[in-house]
Amino acid sequence: MNKKILFLSVGLFCLPLVHALELPETIHNIGKEVVNIWLWELDPSVDDRDDIENNILESIGSIGQSSTIIKNSALESIQNVGNSSIISVHWLDSSFKNYQHFDDVIHKIDNADDQLSQFYNYLKKNYGQSRNNYHVLMTESNWGSWFSSKSGEAYSSYYYSISSDNYESSAAHMVGLMLGAKNNSSTYWFSASIMYPNPGFYSRENKFWDNDNKNRVWATLSSILTSAVEISLDALYSGNTSSAPKYIGLHRGVARRASIYKLSIPQGQDRLYSIEIESANFDTYLYVYDKAGNVLASNDDSNKLMSKILYTPPTSPSEIYIVVSGFSESNGEFSLRVKKEQRGVIR
Repeated sequence: MNKKILFLSVGLFCLPLVHALELPETIHNIGKEVVNIWLWELDPSVDDRDDIENNILESIGSIGQSSTIIKNSALESIQNVGNSSIISVHWLDSSFKNYQHFDDVIHKIDNADDQLSQFYNYLKKNYGQSRNNYHVLMTESNWGSWFSSKSGEAYSSYYYSISSDNYESSAAHMVGLMLGAKNNSSTYWFSASIMYPNPGFYSRENKFWDNDNKNRVWATLSSILTSAVEISLDALYSGNTSSAPKYIGLHRGVARRASIYKLSIPQGQDRLYSIEIESANFDTYLYVYDKAGNVLASNDDSNKLMSKILYTPPTSPSEIYIVVSGFSESNGEFSLRVKKEQRGVIR
């Protein structure tokens, strides 16, 4: 499975769901959520992979929020890139463990609408839909006859599309539609934006030319990347790290499963917060991060195998992210509570 990666300058946490079949597991950075674009290779003869990937990443980067593009790098190698999020492009081909199931069900058909519907139904049934996973069915040839052919089709502002590699820009165009962009028929000399609807005479640039489309794409990504489980004071929250995503930068710098919670703290002075694992069936490890992914506090064993942190926030309003993980490879069920303590009275 190959991948390319683009960083965007926002992003917090999002937890995936589990379905009958699972996509390859991606490794996250604390404070840097991943949006995955999965390119499903229907024909083994699909070529120009590098150009297709670059077109997607450069087009998204043109919205003006990108900081870095990393090619052919594993997420495990990414560290300390600040308040960023990651757009990661992956190819799903015969090396994917569930590819044979896909190849047995999905076959090339002439009608693009029917092909998209078939692909949509397959993914919805077997993988469900997740706010941070977008899918493109990749084929070598267009759909339809030579005088009415289509190089792709997408459900606008949704998670599924199809694209041929006849035009290397087609997949990027479909990703733009999925991320909320609209077709743009403006041209300049022999050039057009990535959202030009009919490739051919005009050369598509890997850019969203108009601010409306840039804003639409950024609004979509922002709504995905800022989703988090928000908690309140004094309530008890239960979780299970066994089914949580893996993150790097935790205990001993190795990828660990972790559950993430967000707490909004209002303005005030002389405050102390108790963040405590009240029960667990494994050896817990507790962290507090800011939204940029910086560690503010951590604790292993405050009470036998359970963790507790006493945290003093700044006087200005702030957000913290409470990360529940395990020592070494430990995972399991836990309950978490956050309370406001009185100064000088520590329980």
